Amino acid sequence: MNGICNPTLRKPLNIEEDLFLQFEHLLCGEMDFPLPGNIYDSENAKKDQNEIEQLRNLVKELEEREVKLEAELLEYYGLKEQESNILELQKQLKVKAVEIDVLNITINRLQDEKKRLQEEVSKSSFARKELEEARNKIKEMQKQIQVEANRTKEQLLLLKQQVSVLQAEEREALKGGAEMEKMVKVLKELEVEVMELKRKNKELQIEKRELAMKLDAAEAKMKSLPNMKELQGEVVSSTKEEVAALRHKNEDLQKQVEGLQMNRFNEVEELVYLRWLNACLQYELRNYQTPTGKISACDLNKSLSPNSQERAKQLLLEYETNFSFPSSPGSEDFDTTTATATTTSTSVDSSTSKKPSLIQKLKKWGRSKDKVHRAPELAEFYQNVIKREWKKDSSPPLISSTSSMSDARSNINGEMEHGSSFRLAVKSDVGTKADFVQSLAAEVRTSLFSKADDLVAFVNWLDEELSSLADERAVLKHFDWPEGKSDALRETAFEYQELMKLENQVSSFVDDPSLSWDAALKKMYELLEKVEQSVYELLHTRDMTISRYRDFGIPTDWLLDSGVLGKIKLSSVQLARTYMKRVALTLDALSGRDKEPPREFLILQGVRFAFRVHQFAGGFDAESMKAFEELRSRVHAQTGDAKQED
Repeated sequence: MNGICNPTLRKPLNIEEDLFLQFEHLLCGEMDFPLPGNIYDSENAKKDQNEIEQLRNLVKELEEREVKLEAELLEYYGLKEQESNILELQKQLKVKAVEIDVLNITINRLQDEKKRLQEEVSKSSFARKELEEARNKIKEMQKQIQVEANRTKEQLLLLKQQVSVLQAEEREALKGGAEMEKMVKVLKELEVEVMELKRKNKELQIEKRELAMKLDAAEAKMKSLPNMKELQGEVVSSTKEEVAALRHKNEDLQKQVEGLQMNRFNEVEELVYLRWLNACLQYELRNYQTPTGKISACDLNKSLSPNSQERAKQLLLEYETNFSFPSSPGSEDFDTTTATATTTSTSVDSSTSKKPSLIQKLKKWGRSKDKVHRAPELAEFYQNVIKREWKKDSSPPLISSTSSMSDARSNINGEMEHGSSFRLAVKSDVGTKADFVQSLAAEVRTSLFSKADDLVAFVNWLDEELSSLADERAVLKHFDWPEGKSDALRETAFEYQELMKLENQVSSFVDDPSLSWDAALKKMYELLEKVEQSVYELLHTRDMTISRYRDFGIPTDWLLDSGVLGKIKLSSVQLARTYMKRVALTLDALSGRDKEPPREFLILQGVRFAFRVHQFAGGFDAESMKAFEELRSRVHAQTGDAKQED
């Protein structure tokens, strides 16, 4: 067994095996036995006996060795079993080592958790202290709240008294409103009288020119008649007296007209101011039970605290937002000169700008920090120009009709559907391209977009894929095609691309100096018409469109004012700046009394265009206001020169 386990013991074991083999060979081999008649030598017999004994001893030794070898073999088998047991024990030892590591980790984790719990215990003790302090503070705050509640009760009593005062003032204001209506009627009559005085003034100017022509003719005749010097002197003196009298009459009429206009403007200002006050009073009377945290307009006095003054500012801004009039898409409606036009937001700004009232504070508090700002001076100047003009410019809207194209398309589709070749092509597409159409339908259903540009790219790809069909409409009606979402995707892509083209067209617009002023202004006016029509059509259905697009997972940020619409409005402000600059240059080029009608027309068109863009974009930026101020300075300068010439 040791020879098997240890290689060094294998060699003597082989020698013994050789001896054992030789012994077997001797036993199995043939042996010569002497015949009975032979004679044996005694010595040979002894030798044979010795050899037999040796062989017997050898057999015994071999048997003993065989027993030993069998014992060693059994030991060898036992060692093999012990080796397998050792391997199993090693595996169990490894498992136990892993379990020990896991237990060590859990011990460490439990120790960390113990530390954390100790820290939490310390924090909880600190939190208890803070909680006790907070409870004490709450008790103090409750006491303060009770004190403030008593104060508010006193303020409510004061407010009730003030409400009664306001009700009395409202009654007086209603009486004043009836008086103001009478004043409005008087103002209308005064307007008619002003028109008549203007007409008489023009007639007197025509008579003055005719008399001047007659005077020149008379002077020529007097020069041709030297013998009639006395008659010439009398005629000249009489004509001079008539001219002087006519001049005095003309000056008196002009003064009367100016006085009537000033009286009318002052009365209109007072009317607007009183209406504004009446609206504020009515608002307070409707909501005299003010909610908690707000103060009425009656408490806006100098004795308020800083917090109360801030609340008063918020209340005034609330008044302005509640009683400001929105601008309509057609800004041409502001061209009327009746008294009702003075109730718009522009006349409110112009009428209250001369009074140290609360409106000026509202303007200071309500200034926004956007790129464009409201310009009340533009609205005031626009109204002053419109008051001088009694005509309206009404340009017909550009209406594009596509009914003829749709009719032609439907007729073509009808003719195609009746053709046999068309039917065969549709059937073949339905049979062979079913998997293709279903994969496209799955793409449409699962499509989600975060940007409108990605949606446009997807729609272009979808149209390119569907173009391989014989007829899209005829083939897709045989499948479960998401028609609603695909139509919404195409509609979104088309509208977004159209808006981007429009924004690019407006922002990249450059005035061509080679064009005449009327052609250039007409071009800019048509572009503004196109912008307004597109934007107002979009705003008309924006809320419904946004809700429908959100159901399909279509992005809607480009429809908001912070998206493409805001860019278009800023570009329209740039267009207004270009328009005003072109008008200013044209006014500089036009000079002379014969150019007075074109100048007035240009001024009117420039102010109308600027006011229209101002209402559309919600204000002007700094550069546009600068261009407007330059235009206004030129207008004032030219009107001053015209008065000096007269």
